[in-house]
Amino acid sequence: MHKQITSDKSAEFNSERELLDKAYLLIQSRFKQGEGFTEPSMVKEFVQGSYQQCSTEVAGLLLLDSQHRLIDNVEFEEGEELAASMVYREVLKVNAAAVIVSYFSPSKELNHSDKEHELSTLKSALNLIDVSLLDCMLVTDEVVSLAERGLL
Repeated sequence: MHKQITSDKSAEFNSERELLDKAYLLIQSRFKQGEGFTEPSMVKEFVQGSYQQCSTEVAGLLLLDSQHRLIDNVEFEEGEELAASMVYREVLKVNAAAVIVSYFSPSKELNHSDKEHELSTLKSALNLIDVSLLDCMLVTDEVVSLAERGLL
């Protein structure tokens, strides 16, 4: 027996939210089971799902192995800068070979120029320990890959 679809807006939102949550869990499980991040579109899909319920600013790291498979997804609290020492610590914990940085802002105001110095410093620091900074994703209503735009 099928559920009857009602015109109640809260019912639509709840079922839509449940659907989005299930879709994100499916996306997440795909990468946790060893599929590598081989295309920026895959990363965009993953980070957009990660932040769909966030209401505060978040900075995150996707820690990847040498095949760009997800080892861990680490998020930092609002206002916390991605200092090289913090990133080192997370990279060394899991022996990551590559990193993708993501920033989420619910205010819809993210500009790559705001993050340029931080990313430049981070990229140089990671190069010292032979870890690649593959991309930086800026997430608002849309997801922007700085690598796709040639800015990384």
